[in-house]
Amino acid sequence: MIPAPSSKEADEERGFNHVQKMFGCLNLKMINCVFKTENFKQSDLSFEERKQSIKKFKISDINLSKKRLLIVDDVYTSGSTVKAIIELLKSKNPKKIKVLVMSKTIDPHALTQ
Repeated sequence: MIPAPSSKEADEERGFNHVQKMFGCLNLKMINCVFKTENFKQSDLSFEERKQSIKKFKISDINLSKKRLLIVDDVYTSGSTVKAIIELLKSKNPKKIKVLVMSKTIDPHALTQ
């Protein structure tokens, strides 16, 4: 299980990583290999800035070849965090990548169409 990263500063302020706490009950091995390169909140970024967010993440030098991976995150808004993590993980040649999120935003216009 690969948790979506928070900034180090946010984790220190809270005293824990909320994504790890939320999904810890799954009792899957937690692999903390994706990190933010700077302190930012996705909610503070515009849609265009979010599309560039892959540049704000890095992956540690870890062997994930042929592994089945589950990316977990609390909220899927634009998908930029999940997409960035998927792109980083692809470079590690995993067997499969799946995603589990706690909630997903819905475009209110889509509900009326």
